[in-house]
Amino acid sequence: MPKVSVIMSVFNGEKFIQEAIASILRQTFSDFEFLIIDDGSTDATVEMIEAFTDQRLKLLKRNHRGISASVNEGISAATGELIARMDADDISLPERLEREVEFLENNPDFVMVGSAGMLIDEAGLPLGMVDKPADLGTIQDNLNNGILPFFNGSSVFRKAAAEKCGLYDERLNGNEDWYLATKLVKLGKLTNLALVLYQYRFSRLAITNLSPSLLKKRKAIMQKIVKTGTISVEDARIMRELKQKLSPRELTAQYYFNAGKALISYDWQPKRARPYLLNSLYSKPFDLRCWFNLFLSFMPAVWVKAWRNYRTA
Repeated sequence: MPKVSVIMSVFNGEKFIQEAIASILRQTFSDFEFLIIDDGSTDATVEMIEAFTDQRLKLLKRNHRGISASVNEGISAATGELIARMDADDISLPERLEREVEFLENNPDFVMVGSAGMLIDEAGLPLGMVDKPADLGTIQDNLNNGILPFFNGSSVFRKAAAEKCGLYDERLNGNEDWYLATKLVKLGKLTNLALVLYQYRFSRLAITNLSPSLLKKRKAIMQKIVKTGTISVEDARIMRELKQKLSPRELTAQYYFNAGKALISYDWQPKRARPYLLNSLYSKPFDLRCWFNLFLSFMPAVWVKAWRNYRTA
């Protein structure tokens, strides 16, 4: 089997870092090195990492430069042929590495693989299962339209292919994973396993929220990048600045909305969705999206399904 390097970047991740690390250390596939890059944390993150004594774990400390530079440092230091990504607030299920490494070992024409995932809330409660596309054509269409068709933290890719692509573009801190995938797909096949091997956490610490106008602007830039095959200095600057600063109250509202909407959209648990949506409305009472999802939670499932089918037809 090829040697595997698990790479995780973290910045002020004390809330979830221990659970994330433990999920990697209990993998059924055990022959890996685990490089954690602390990107200048100012909380108790480093102390929590150093409390682990597993010999496979290596901590790299650096001043804060952002996730792209941190992950690139980890990849450069890695000795594995395969790079397994991991996010500091998520959970890898025990068979994740075994299944993904085995797939790449048996399919040399593939350069990257991810998996389906379970959405969870801050407490680790399930919010619904999400499939990711396995078909290369669908993956290519997603990438062309500025959509990352993977849970980034669930992915395993070939180090040599990533190096040939120039690793992550350090001008981007946000969408750098999408940009790398647009280059990897030119070197080989990408896919997702139809297995839930990863738990993706919704949390107030990881919320990115853009207005419809900013989303449209970002999509246009991403489509131009795919078409030209390059990213200009100006486009990189705009992509970095396409962020909305949210107040703590707005972050709370968005977190509860995301969780409630997931229970409506992916798992159809309307009774469980309502408390999340009501908490969101408490912080942001005039959010029409939230009111609409709350309305849907009282509708018969067959009506909601018919409406969704009509929208996607």
